[in-house]
Amino acid sequence: MRSYEAGEAGRSILIYLEKGEAILESIEKAIEKYGIRDGMIVSGIGSANKVCYHRIGNTEDMPTNEYITVEGPIEVTALQGLIIDGQAHLHITCCSRDQTFGGHLEHGTVVQYLAEIAIQEYPNAELTRRLGEFGISYIDRK
Repeated sequence: MRSYEAGEAGRSILIYLEKGEAILESIEKAIEKYGIRDGMIVSGIGSANKVCYHRIGNTEDMPTNEYITVEGPIEVTALQGLIIDGQAHLHITCCSRDQTFGGHLEHGTVVQYLAEIAIQEYPNAELTRRLGEFGISYIDRK
C-alpha cells in the first residue's frame, strides 16, 4: 500500500455544463484554465445523451479494456476521481431506462440538459503517476 498526505485544501472550482457540452473535455479545460496540478472531483451529477467509457476486459496480469458507448436519455448519478500532475482519472456511474453502468470516463460523453461538477484542489500535494509492472499507473511523490 502507498499513501500520501495531500496537505491543505486549496480552491474549490464549480463547473456548470449546458446541453451539448462534452464532460471530460470541459473538465480538462478547467484544469488547464485554473492551473490545477493535484486535486479531486468531489461531486459530479447531471444528464447525458451519450456516455463513452471503458472498463476492464479480463482478469489476466496484462489488462485489456472494453470501450463502450451508450446513447439515449441517461442520468449521471456519480462522477468522481483524482487529478494527479494535471491529468484527470475519472470514473462515472450512470443509469438509463434499462441499465445501470459505469467505468472510466472517456472523451465524447455529452451533456443532455446539465451537469454540475465540483473540483477540490490540493496545491501542495506534489504527486505524479508512474507506470507499474502490469501497465497500470500508480500515484507517487514527484
